[in-house]
Amino acid sequence: MTDQPDQVRSHARKVLRDVLRWRLTADGWTEVSAALDNLEASLGLAGPDQLAALTVTSAALELSAPYLGLTPIDKPTADVPDTVRERVNVLIHALTPPLGPGTDETSEAAG
Repeated sequence: MTDQPDQVRSHARKVLRDVLRWRLTADGWTEVSAALDNLEASLGLAGPDQLAALTVTSAALELSAPYLGLTPIDKPTADVPDTVRERVNVLIHALTPPLGPGTDETSEAAG
């Protein structure tokens, strides 16, 4: 059985990797930035509080995703801004456990 903290962190990393492929309006990227603020704050917590905060903030970030039909067609969209990309990469790194001997980083990327 996979450890719950590992599942929570893995899901957060997956959502963060998804962000890098999104195209959003300026308002959408502002919403993502606020969600990243909350995700960053959750990393300052410990134990069950951190896991609960990571679960909630990852879900909130996921709800910022562009969904067909919900993005106004009269507003221009853009790829991920460089500042958001950098924040996402830092968060992915912060949520990634160090690799131990004999571990393979590609196993998570495939899943």
